[in-house]
Amino acid sequence: MMNKLLLIFCILAIFGQSMYIILLLHLRRIWMKAPKYNRVQFDTLSDIKVSVLIALRNEEANIISCLTALKNQDIATNKFEIICVDDHSTDKSVELINNFLNENPGFPLQLLQIKEETKNGSPKKQALKAAVTKSSGKLLLFTDADCVVHQSWISTMAEFYTKHNAKMLCGPVVLQNSTASTLLSSYEELDFISLQLCSAASLLDKKPLMSNGANLGIDKNAYLNVIDKTLGKNLASGDDMFLMLALDKDFPGSIHYVNSEKAIVKTGFQKSFLQLLMQRKRWASKGFKYANSSIFAVSQLVLFIHSALLVSAVISFIIPSLFPLFLGLFLSKTIVDYAFLLKAKLWLRKRLKLHQFVLFEFLNTLFVLLIIVVSLRKGFIWKGRKL
Repeated sequence: MMNKLLLIFCILAIFGQSMYIILLLHLRRIWMKAPKYNRVQFDTLSDIKVSVLIALRNEEANIISCLTALKNQDIATNKFEIICVDDHSTDKSVELINNFLNENPGFPLQLLQIKEETKNGSPKKQALKAAVTKSSGKLLLFTDADCVVHQSWISTMAEFYTKHNAKMLCGPVVLQNSTASTLLSSYEELDFISLQLCSAASLLDKKPLMSNGANLGIDKNAYLNVIDKTLGKNLASGDDMFLMLALDKDFPGSIHYVNSEKAIVKTGFQKSFLQLLMQRKRWASKGFKYANSSIFAVSQLVLFIHSALLVSAVISFIIPSLFPLFLGLFLSKTIVDYAFLLKAKLWLRKRLKLHQFVLFEFLNTLFVLLIIVVSLRKGFIWKGRKL
C-alpha cells in the first residue's frame, strides 16, 4: 500500500512539475516577444483629463515624496488632478498634505477625509470609491502614497489609454533603491520581480492572472459600470484584482500592460519579516474569492509544486532512494525560474547570481507554505488597524 502511495505521489509530482515548466516557458515566450511602448507626445494626442487617486493611512514618511513626484510630471497641470483620500490617519499625514497645498498654490490637489469608519471591512475600497465620486477625469490613475512615479507616468499612461481605447491599464512596479543587501530584502526583491513578470506576461497574453494597485489606469465609465457588481466588497484587499476580473468579464481584451520604463512606479521594501509576511497574507487572503478558473488553477499548481518539493525532501531522509526525485524537482524548478527571471530586465538592476538564486528557491518554498499556514487564520494587522 505504501509503495502504491509513493508511486502515485511521484507521478503527480512529476506531472505537476511538467505543467509548471510549460506554464513558465509560455509566459517567458510571451514576455520575450513583447514590444516596448515608446511614448510620443501627450499634448498633441489627447485633450482628456486624468484623475490620480490615492488612498492613504499613516503615510507621513512617504506622502511628500509621492506628491513631489506628481508635481514634477511632464504634463500641463490643467490636464490632471490629484485626489488624496485620508483613511483615518493617526500620524501627521493630513498636516503634511495641507502644508504641501499651502506651499504649492494652484496645484491641482484635493484632500478628502473619511469621517466614519467603514462597516464592510474594506476601508481602502471605500476610500477609492469616494475619490472616484469626486473625480472629473475620463481616465482614473491609481497609485499608493508610499510610491514614487516616473516623471512621465501620467502622460505615458494617458497616451497609451488614448491610442488603444483601453478600459484598464497595468504598469510596471519596481522596488525603490534596488540595492538589496540583507537576506530579507534580497528575497523580497526576487519574489516581487517574479510576481511582476508573471503579471506582465499574463496581461500581454490577454489572460490576466495578477495586477498591482500601485500602478493602475481605468476608464472612468468602465469603472462605474462594474464597481457595484465586483466581488470582494467586504474583503480588506484585492481592489485591483477584483476590478481587473470584472473589467475582463465585461470588456474582454481591453486590459493592457504598459511595457515602458516611463510608466514605472517605485514602491518600498517591507521593513521586517513580519511586515512582509502580513503583506503576503493580505494578498493571499482573497485567493479563493476570485471567480476565475485560470487564477485558481495556477495558484493551486504553485501550491502543489512547493508542497511536493517539501514532502519529497522529507521523504528522502526516510527513503534515500527517493532523493533523485527531490533533486530533480528542485533543480528543474530552479533552472526554469532562473531562466524566466533573467528576462526581467525592466526590474533587475543588477546581475542575477545563480548561487543566490538557489538559496532564494529554497527559502521561497518554505515561505509560500508559511503564507498558506498563516492564511488559515482570518484577519491581520495593517496600517495599525486589525482587518
